[in-house]
Amino acid sequence: LIQKVCEYGKPEESEALLHSMVQMGEIPVRETYCTVIDRYCLEKNYKKASELLELMKQHGYKPEFETQWSLIRHLSSFTDKDKSKPRFLSRLLSDSGFVRKGIPEEK
Repeated sequence: LIQKVCEYGKPEESEALLHSMVQMGEIPVRETYCTVIDRYCLEKNYKKASELLELMKQHGYKPEFETQWSLIRHLSSFTDKDKSKPRFLSRLLSDSGFVRKGIPEEK
């Protein structure tokens, strides 16, 4: 159902279905999260995609390389005015095992 709703260009409704599943005690599979994240990326809504990526990780799933790379690629094209870019990229890199040297950690 979530995949079909995404195919019809309604990622917000798909995300609402994901949240409903979680509220009822059913954790969606990783592929379901990725479907909605990919749709958000297709629609250039990277903020929602990165928020959903974080939720997916909270449920114990690691995103596919392609999904993470898509977000990195698009976030790197944002201007410096976008305050979410450094935090998202820093968190993504630190979750992957990279350590920041000589730069104070963000709080």
